[in-house]
Amino acid sequence: MYRLVISYTLLALSAFPSVFADEQELPQTLEALEGYEAENLVDEHAASGHVTPRTVMEQFNLHIEHKRIDCIKAIGHEKFCGCISENMPAEQGFANYVVAVSKTKEELNYNGLSDYYKHSIDLARSARDLCVSETM
Repeated sequence: MYRLVISYTLLALSAFPSVFADEQELPQTLEALEGYEAENLVDEHAASGHVTPRTVMEQFNLHIEHKRIDCIKAIGHEKFCGCISENMPAEQGFANYVVAVSKTKEELNYNGLSDYYKHSIDLARSARDLCVSETM
């Protein structure tokens, strides 16, 4: 599973332009952000059931954009949210990221977790530190 996530991440970073290359100015209010999300992040391929390499990449890019929008809704800092959505673990949603970085390792029962989950928490925390240093 981990290798699959890494493969998709490397493919997205090397073979396709960034999902944020044509980044547009986002609305500032929560209501307007929700409208933007409904209009621009609709998953057109999910209902069809067809999975091709192109739609897999589109799904990957949509997932990153959803994380970015969720972050902007909560924090309101576009530069940080762009950074964090691209650098946090691919399989991790924004809500899980918040838990990983806002709780202590003891609160997360870190020592009782599998290596996979420990690694995911470590990556989220590293992404947070990187993005704070680059954007704040």
